[in-house]
Amino acid sequence: MMVDKHSVGIDVDKKTFKVCLMKQTEDKKKVLGSRTFSNSTTGFDELMSWSSGKLKEASAHYVMEATGV
Repeated sequence: MMVDKHSVGIDVDKKTFKVCLMKQTEDKKKVLGSRTFSNSTTGFDELMSWSSGKLKEASAHYVMEATGV
């Protein structure tokens, strides 16, 4: 039996960051939501509130690309 896996992909730029929340089950992947946030403390607080609401009690891995900047 496979446990559902959740991940949040994050693309950061100077003024905003975009996220996509996905759920992976044994046989499929499903986008649960996507959204753009302000690249600020408020934006990160909004991300945590938004993702908590979507995830309910599940946990997730938050991932982003390393750009070398």
